[in-house]
Amino acid sequence: MVRLGIKEIESTEKKKKRESGLTLIEMVLVMALLGTIFLATYPVFNVSLNIWQRQDGRQQVIQTARVAMARITEELRYGSAV
Repeated sequence: MVRLGIKEIESTEKKKKRESGLTLIEMVLVMALLGTIFLATYPVFNVSLNIWQRQDGRQQVIQTARVAMARITEELRYGSAV
């Protein structure tokens, strides 16, 4: 059976504490990778948003035209001859 002294136990606890966290270099690398991913995906998101906004405008125009056509049809259908 192996017995560890107090100093060995303390040194292994210190090693575990040091190994449990992230280093500054690791954090900087993660931030750089996330920034690169964001910069790579932003143009795709921006183009998608522009397309959606254009389509939304077109949809509103089409809906207004449908309402107008329905109103005209109703007026012609139920209107009296002059």
